[in-house]
Amino acid sequence: MSSKELYIGNLDPDTKSQEMKDIFEQYGKVNRCEVKFGVSAYSVAFGFVAFESSRDAE
Repeated sequence: MSSKELYIGNLDPDTKSQEMKDIFEQYGKVNRCEVKFGVSAYSVAFGFVAFESSRDAE
């Protein structure tokens, strides 16, 4: 994970990548936004947001 990338944990399983991107774009240009899911049915989601600038990620 680079200094431009944030890990976002404990997301609701219904969270969509576009929803996360819309939220984080108020802090800077987002290059990539992913939502991933744990291996079990009881897992919560987590995600990664990659900003164009490390300053925006701070």
